[in-house]
Amino acid sequence: MENIVHHNPNTNVVDELFLNSPNYFKFEQTEEHPKKENTLYLTIKQKWFDEIVAGRKNVEYRDIKETTMKKYLDLTVRGDNTILVNEHLPVDGLLGIFEYNNGIFCYVPRIYQYLNLAVGYKKDRDTALIRVKGACIMPYRLEDGRIYRFNDEMIEGVETMSQGEFIKTSYRENGELCYWTIGYQLGEIVELDKK
Repeated sequence: MENIVHHNPNTNVVDELFLNSPNYFKFEQTEEHPKKENTLYLTIKQKWFDEIVAGRKNVEYRDIKETTMKKYLDLTVRGDNTILVNEHLPVDGLLGIFEYNNGIFCYVPRIYQYLNLAVGYKKDRDTALIRVKGACIMPYRLEDGRIYRFNDEMIEGVETMSQGEFIKTSYRENGELCYWTIGYQLGEIVELDKK
């Protein structure tokens, strides 16, 4: 399989790598009004909220973890007892949220029509309701731009390592596993409430 070049989740704008990724999913827009089932609620820092409102940031990222995967991924068991998988996943691809699979994420994102962003956790806070155009799932990157890949192996002294030391020690250039990030492509701001 070809080596896939992925969008860098450290950027604030959607680019061609994002849109042309085998892990990009365009969401069909409907005329449905916002409701719990079609809206993803996220808290955000003021800095990033302001960048989105100003039009300088059109993508919002979240890490896919075991604790958040049901929020971001479509893991619904269908009538035939199957879960929808990425059509680009190779036949021998492995199912699991940490599997690298040559850069193909195994599952598909949960489809949302709207993103409801709120700054922090205070009662009086800035909020915005924004249309979602699509989502791209990309591997987590290290500060130097490399994809953080690793293997399922024991590492001695892990309990005394800082996160940075752990990442440096566990990194494997051709590791079978990686962490994944989902980026939501933002569209029109439907509602804006600045406090």
